[in-house]
Amino acid sequence: MLTQVAEKQKKKELGQYFTPENVVAFMYEMAKLFLPKRTKKLIKIIDPACGEGIFLKYALEHKITSRVNLFGCDIDPMVEKEWRKLNVFGKLHLYICDGLMDEEEDGIKKKSFDLVIGNPPYGGTGLAELSRLLENNTAKEKKIINLFGEEEKIKEKVKENPMSFLNNPPALSKSQSQLVRLTNTLKDSYESWKIQGSRNEIGNSEETQQYLFENIYSLPPGKERTDFLLRATKVWKKAANEVQLSPKHIKVLINFPIEILFTERFLQLAKPGGIIAIILPEGIFANAQTQYFRDWMLQKGRHLAIVSLPRKVFAGAGANAKTTILFMKKRKTGETVKETARKKVLLTSPNQGNGSNIDLEKYFEEVLDAAKKMRK
Repeated sequence: MLTQVAEKQKKKELGQYFTPENVVAFMYEMAKLFLPKRTKKLIKIIDPACGEGIFLKYALEHKITSRVNLFGCDIDPMVEKEWRKLNVFGKLHLYICDGLMDEEEDGIKKKSFDLVIGNPPYGGTGLAELSRLLENNTAKEKKIINLFGEEEKIKEKVKENPMSFLNNPPALSKSQSQLVRLTNTLKDSYESWKIQGSRNEIGNSEETQQYLFENIYSLPPGKERTDFLLRATKVWKKAANEVQLSPKHIKVLINFPIEILFTERFLQLAKPGGIIAIILPEGIFANAQTQYFRDWMLQKGRHLAIVSLPRKVFAGAGANAKTTILFMKKRKTGETVKETARKKVLLTSPNQGNGSNIDLEKYFEEVLDAAKKMRK
């Protein structure tokens, strides 16, 4: 059982900063201004990094939609106790899983939701867990680990009975399988990290096969080794357990801002014409290094409002990050940037310095009033 200190450290590593209810209420009120006019019960909502579940609890209690249309997931199994405390466990669709990946059997898949809302992780360790797919080779190079297991044990099994090894290949652990699946999902379904990380063509599985079976080269040269390698590669491919990225691209992902990946995920989950409401670090909108991502976002959707928050908002969670809420509408099929270029975007910021003395409720009211006037 984690101590309070350990829990706090884990939240920091995961980039978790739980959202105050007044911020949640404001985000829903804003989102409702932009959502299509339809029966409330039909609005499908998801928070793909829901943490304690505050966004879903608010939607449930205020009947923003029916509970069968409320979905949430989080990678941290510790949040289940928070779901129980908030009395949302068992009342809507909640799952312990990685929000960056589809879980089609649970209804979590691309282009499925009218509203994608939440406060995803940022400023934590990001995708550091992918480092488990790499091991040091030399000081200058890394390679993908042999996911079949310990090299010496595999050598022994291969020498004893190569065909037995092929017919009964060692299974990956659950955590290994998830890492492989996450890596391959990021390769196949995500664009943002490729733009920033490497403009070269992203490598495929052929680049990594040599690493996965490197220990087999200890077998004496000849037909036995060649036949084994060919058959082993087929077994690996058939099992769909192959890491499809080269080490250099995995290293890019390990250090890539997770908040950018989650912004892309919010857009993936939204239906064409759907709304996303997401809390992001302000640097996304201000830093020159993220200009490429701002350009990319404009191709995917139209900014509706960008609302800067005072630093004090997350002070209670031990964070001093300057954050901003982005409200965005995903482009409909065939809709171009030019068609929406002249539409207004609401930009707001607290007036008093860093906002430490601001009346947050009044600020939110003023923003809502400005959004309503802009939509008239």
